[in-house]
Amino acid sequence: PAVGDCTSGSPYEIATLDNLYWLSQNTAEWDKYYIQVADIDASATSGWDDGNGGDAEGFKTIGDVSLAFSGSYNGHGYSISDLMINRPSDEEVGLFGSCNNADIRNVRLVGANVSGY
Repeated sequence: PAVGDCTSGSPYEIATLDNLYWLSQNTAEWDKYYIQVADIDASATSGWDDGNGGDAEGFKTIGDVSLAFSGSYNGHGYSISDLMINRPSDEEVGLFGSCNNADIRNVRLVGANVSGY
């Protein structure tokens, strides 16, 4: 994210699907502060594939069995629409999978399609 410095006083601003994707991919950032500042259209995730030759896997969960999300995410009531996660062999699947002392609030998922182990 281009705005914020990941502290409680100046959290990273999540405004786009690219910002949300960045968060899902950067495990070293899972203990930081985030605020969502806009509605996010995640319909593109229905075609995301990690190249393993199976069905599209969609979005990668933030926080998993190997490392829990322990940060703060405030969605400020904005929505994330049409998010797709298809990870039938993964445990703890969702926008946020495994969490440990995390603060997650005001997150709205609209039309999500999530499946996992």
